[in-house]
Amino acid sequence: MEKKGIHTELGDYNRQIKKHNAALSSLKRLLFDLSVWLKSMVQKISEVTEKETPPPTILDFVNAYNAMKKAGRSEWSAKGKQTAAVNDVKFTAQVFSWMQTTGLTTLEDFRKAVDEHNADFSRLSENRKTIRRLDTTLKHIDTISRLKPIYDQSKRGFDKAKARYAEAHKEELEQFQKAVRYLKSYKLNASDRDQFTAERTALIRENDVLEEKLRTAHFDPELVSQIQYRIGKVLDAGVIPQHEPTMQERLRQPTQEAYPQKTKTKTLKLQEELE
Repeated sequence: MEKKGIHTELGDYNRQIKKHNAALSSLKRLLFDLSVWLKSMVQKISEVTEKETPPPTILDFVNAYNAMKKAGRSEWSAKGKQTAAVNDVKFTAQVFSWMQTTGLTTLEDFRKAVDEHNADFSRLSENRKTIRRLDTTLKHIDTISRLKPIYDQSKRGFDKAKARYAEAHKEELEQFQKAVRYLKSYKLNASDRDQFTAERTALIRENDVLEEKLRTAHFDPELVSQIQYRIGKVLDAGVIPQHEPTMQERLRQPTQEAYPQKTKTKTLKLQEELE
């Protein structure tokens, strides 16, 4: 049906699986590249940042990049400056929204998240290998169960009758012996079939969870690439931006920290009146 250009449910399912696998493969390559890049960037920043100083956030780097670009637009027309400024604000808002969604603030946060997802991919790969091994094991166990009556019959009767029977069922007996050799070589027992099936089912469920987690990782390649580009340009210029507290961070600060002098003055006046 598919060859005639008619879509089928099975064909649509297979296309969805291919699309899904391609997306995961693309994400895996992106995470690997990010892991190498982030390790280098975090190391570079830590070498020039004081321990007591809060590390710059991803948003700090974006703002520093915007400031660098703005400084280079002095010869631009008013309309060009305005358009560029609007685009800068839009991208900054996009990055801020992405940071809130992912919970990533600094490059170190970003690095840890990437390492975690790389670990998920490693686990996914290990599970798939184990599932393939279990599939092979279960196939051989089923082969033994299916062909055991033929094997038993080949051992009955006189030699000539056994020889004729073996020749007539040569292919089945070869399959049976191959399955037996496989189980023996890995020290497996056909009686453990239920255990192998349960293990396979558990691994498939775990992989479903891991794949869903990776699908919702919010690592849009285009956005991540733009963030990488801006951070790289800022560091290439020899700039390590100072962390600028956001409005939310300022609002979370205690009143005493926000207005220490005012609180102190009030305390002194009250002491003077009491005296």
